[in-house]
Amino acid sequence: MERVRLRCRQSRNDIGPSWPYRCARYALMHDVTRWRRFALAPPVRCVSKQFRLRRIPPPGPCEGIRTMCGIAGYVTDEFSTDLPDSGFVSELTDKIASAGAGDRAVGTLGDVIGVLKKRFGEMMAIGFVRAVALDADLEAALRGLAARLGEHETALTALSEAGRTDLDPLIEGLRDFGWQLEAELADHAATARGLVGPGIDLNTTTALHVAIATEYVLRANDRLEVRGRDSAGIAIQLDVPAEAPGSLPDSEARALTVRAADIHAGHDAVYVTPRDAGGTTVTFIYKTANLVGRLGDNGAALRDALRDDSLFWALASRARRVSILSHTRWASHGVISVANCHPHNPSLNGDAPGDAKAALGAMYALNGDVDNHVELMTELVTNRQSAVDAAITTDAKVIPLADRLADAPSDDRMERFRAATRRLDGSVAVGCIDPMMPGEALLAQKGSGQGLYAARLADGFMFASESYGLCNAAREAANLARSVAGGSVIHLDANRGDAIMRTVNDGTPAKIKYDPIQIYARDIYRGDFDTFLEKEIHDGPASVAKTLRGRFRREKGLVAFDKLPYDIWAELREALKGGLSRIYVIGQGTAGVAAVGIGHLVEKAIARDSRLRIPVEAVRSSELSADIDAYDFKRALVIAVSQSGTTTDTNRAVDLARERGAFVHAIVNRRSSDLVRKAQSVLYTSDGRDVEMSVASTKAFYSQITAGKLTALFLAAQLGAMTDVELAYEMGELEKLPGHIAAVLADETHIGQCARDLAPYSRYWAVTGSGVNHVAALEIRIKLSELCYKSIPVDYTEDKKHIDLSTEPLTLVVANDLPGDLVGDVVKEAAIFKAHNGRPVVFATKGADADAFAGYAERVIALPDVGADLAFVLATVAGHLFGFHAAKAIDEGAQKLKPILAGLGLVAMGEQSADPEAVVAALETFVDEAADGAFNSGLGASHLAQIARLARRMREGSDVAGLAQGALPLVRDAFEETSRPVDTIRHQAKTVTVGTSRPEDALSSAIRDALAGLGLADSRMSFDNRKTLAVVSRLIDRIEWATLLDVEETQGTTLVRLASGANAPEALSGYGEQRTGIGVIGTALDTNATACGFIGREAVIAVPVTGASFSGTEQVLCLSVTMLAHASRDRKTAVMNALGTYRTTLRDWEQTLGADADAALQRRLASEDPLTVTFRPGTLVPGTDEGRQSA
Repeated sequence: MERVRLRCRQSRNDIGPSWPYRCARYALMHDVTRWRRFALAPPVRCVSKQFRLRRIPPPGPCEGIRTMCGIAGYVTDEFSTDLPDSGFVSELTDKIASAGAGDRAVGTLGDVIGVLKKRFGEMMAIGFVRAVALDADLEAALRGLAARLGEHETALTALSEAGRTDLDPLIEGLRDFGWQLEAELADHAATARGLVGPGIDLNTTTALHVAIATEYVLRANDRLEVRGRDSAGIAIQLDVPAEAPGSLPDSEARALTVRAADIHAGHDAVYVTPRDAGGTTVTFIYKTANLVGRLGDNGAALRDALRDDSLFWALASRARRVSILSHTRWASHGVISVANCHPHNPSLNGDAPGDAKAALGAMYALNGDVDNHVELMTELVTNRQSAVDAAITTDAKVIPLADRLADAPSDDRMERFRAATRRLDGSVAVGCIDPMMPGEALLAQKGSGQGLYAARLADGFMFASESYGLCNAAREAANLARSVAGGSVIHLDANRGDAIMRTVNDGTPAKIKYDPIQIYARDIYRGDFDTFLEKEIHDGPASVAKTLRGRFRREKGLVAFDKLPYDIWAELREALKGGLSRIYVIGQGTAGVAAVGIGHLVEKAIARDSRLRIPVEAVRSSELSADIDAYDFKRALVIAVSQSGTTTDTNRAVDLARERGAFVHAIVNRRSSDLVRKAQSVLYTSDGRDVEMSVASTKAFYSQITAGKLTALFLAAQLGAMTDVELAYEMGELEKLPGHIAAVLADETHIGQCARDLAPYSRYWAVTGSGVNHVAALEIRIKLSELCYKSIPVDYTEDKKHIDLSTEPLTLVVANDLPGDLVGDVVKEAAIFKAHNGRPVVFATKGADADAFAGYAERVIALPDVGADLAFVLATVAGHLFGFHAAKAIDEGAQKLKPILAGLGLVAMGEQSADPEAVVAALETFVDEAADGAFNSGLGASHLAQIARLARRMREGSDVAGLAQGALPLVRDAFEETSRPVDTIRHQAKTVTVGTSRPEDALSSAIRDALAGLGLADSRMSFDNRKTLAVVSRLIDRIEWATLLDVEETQGTTLVRLASGANAPEALSGYGEQRTGIGVIGTALDTNATACGFIGREAVIAVPVTGASFSGTEQVLCLSVTMLAHASRDRKTAVMNALGTYRTTLRDWEQTLGADADAALQRRLASEDPLTVTFRPGTLVPGTDEGRQSA
């Protein structure tokens, strides 16, 4: 990277590395031919008053939605320079060498994998990675062992494909550890070795320890970039001897003084914090920001900054331990800039460098949104006549200030952090490292939607927003975002090996539970592909092949679904014995489109026998939930489709369907997900851990359809709908699918050229398809919309001419699964599109069909011929490739604006290297290309007109610097309009889908607030209990208190006690220890239903709460309520019906009043108060004025 060193005129000392990091406050400095990245850099705060930089106005706000950022960190205990025992590596190598080949090696390989699993933590310890970095022979031995594991994996995979699917777990283990040894151990050691600055002794200093720990965090941050990557930052706190900062060479000492002057945690800032207990903490901060960048750009920028920082390595070589906090950001509050980049410190304007009270070295990072940040900032800062740096506009800044100014005892650091967290409203996950606490971290989680995980390692604790940020370093992690009433704060202490969790509400200790991490780092490797999306599309053949493996067997050429190594069909087979009345296929988003395709395949399979009249309906999960009572679930099969298994709408629909008697068969990728626990039968796509990192889902769709076809053929076999020969043929076509997908991928050059030639020049797009081709059209539309930021209609092909040919759109016509007699009709449709100035791109079957379209289509994409109603899958693959290359082609316009932005930044700052003529020439070239239509798809007329006017004014004007300064926001806006990052889609994130509720089932705001305070999702209540509570909630005036009781079955007895960290009201004081539930709590447990009653004088509602499965009640929700004084008769009647008390009361009244009882009871309800109706229905007896009749 070409670098420019800035020197102060007065002192002539280096101010810092490479000016793009430090000078251009907001300008995008990225020339693709010169710079490794472009950065929105922080201001230089120089001690010399003679040094001036032109300030450039910030860009406009980024209007993100819910923040999906990533936090990662590592706190270590004291380093050791002792080298660990690595002899087991050669022992395992020798053992494998004598293992034989193929099936004969299975036992030995299993033993080897067992040893590697047992030694995982030992191998990934800093000391062992350091030994690998220092010992070339050990590194070579590890790489050789990985190669041997790979050879055996290849041999056993061939056996598995021949039917030995019992070998699959061992094969996965070989893949996992082959990757782990090579990429996560040997490569990690080599990368860390190269990270250390020149001239540092790796053998006798601790610099390599610091590099290894830092690389762990940077790798985690790299993996978390798919959550958002408009900026990234890392804070590294070195625990060094007290004299270390004072013994630096003069040049480094001067650099330290300059960098410590930046009090606001900008890029390159350094803070020295002496500690009373001995020793000093030195905090280094590195930051970079990208409006839109490639995956890996930010990580490369941070590594470059670290590698080139001689001051850092001078002190790292004397470090005794290290604390690290990193963040990758997806902006929601505040502009995208280095100033807003996390981590942040608690600085205020006027703080002095070195001021201990300011705690400038304390660093904080946020995932989520602080909803009350404006109010807190006013209270904590503005009302105290203070201010923060005007360049910092993110809501995250309020967190360190709330901690600094927290009203809590200063001698209990965790308590002060808890007090600050308690003041935050919203969905947040927070990480903090404090220079006064070396080797320790403080974490917090509050609200819903923000993940936070921690793992205990050999050298300390590592934490991250997702478990995949830890999977290279640990095999189990604690989910710190579990439902803890009101949220939790966590203290990780690497020195003692302790992790302590307390509730945010009252500081009550809570239990931390560690669970296995289901994936390894290889599952999320991007390989040689530039993007996860392209890699995942190319994973399609393997994903489909894995989905088929072990799901059936062949016997004499015929297909059978029994006698498998693992009988995955057992539960569904048993359920079908009771009969099958109807089938519903549900999903949401891409899985919802897959559900439509699966519904078609199931319907076609069953319809082979006309005597079977089993209706099949594909419906979106949210629609099923919204009108649940309109569906008949008696002897019904629900096929639920989800990639993640965590989609709220689908899980809610499954809950409702199961409660009404349906049998649920899940098609899902992720093992141990919510959907897996809810379903009675599960068919995993791929191997159940086929991770998709890109927001846009691709290979999951192919494998979901494959699993759906398998399910269709199984149903047909069980129901006798198809003959053995028909089953064998259909399965044969399905087995060919991986090869056919590979053939489509082999045509990527042609498909990509079609996209590049047409997509950037077309403003309006459409997708059409008829019959099963409409399924492909629906899925292609989703990907085109996601990747290219287009609102795209999808129509039936024959309908298009009646709708919007006036837009002259680029139309993708899916026509590769057509009966021969319909091909001619669709050819005519394509001809009509083209005759009306449209641009039809036709997906057709190779041969005569494709030839028939050649004369009438703008382009033809020829696809392989496949039977069994599977051709639409191939069209979908081609459509995904088209969308990927279309997005890249449109993004080329943004890439052409990058050097223009860099040049404008130089001109605006008055740099000597600025070349206004070159900038104007580049602007004019851009305008010329725009005139040829190159940016029609992304840029509007106003952008182009303003850019043309800018070029003209800069050519003619005298104040070129002023024009450039004013033009930067315009060009940045044009850049954003044309940028198409294919993995991290603007305003979207790969996260759990938010569900919807029916109005009549909606809980009141008081109930919702109470549940939120407990961190309890309403989906943990059964549908009936949730509905009953919703009805009762309409008569509630306020909630006095809310708490949770834990339920435990012990020797046939149900015992309850207050949940850990839960509110302990006086009415429930007897439940501090385990005891049998009595009264209203006992009733709720006995009936598994919502119950209303009194505990003392308090009106209490008790609701059973289940876990993710239907295995039983895990908790009881208790609400003390004050009821409304008055309510309508209809609402009071509805409450009694929901609680099941109306009919019982009516029968009692009938004994006295006979046929007039109902009318009399209704008259009484009109005058009774809601408290009596809800909590004392037994007191409703006929009065003397109601009259008496015999029954």
